[in-house]
Amino acid sequence: MPVLTYLQGVREGHPWADLAEVIGPDPVDTIVFSMSGWAVSGSVELGEHLLRRGALQANFCGEATLRDS
Repeated sequence: MPVLTYLQGVREGHPWADLAEVIGPDPVDTIVFSMSGWAVSGSVELGEHLLRRGALQANFCGEATLRDS
C-alpha cells in the first residue's frame, strides 16, 4: 500500500523526494527503512516526525530539507 507521493529528483547528489505528501498509514517507517540517504521535502508535520526518528535537517538554498543519513 503506498504511503507517500512525491516528485523524484536529485539534490546535492542524493535522491530527493520533493513535495512529499502522506497518503497512507505510517509513512515515517517507510521513509526510515526504505529511503535511507534520500532528501525529503514535505509538510512540517512529516518533518517533525522524521526528526524525532533521527533524520538530519539539511538546508539547501535556504530551504529546510530532511535527510535520514
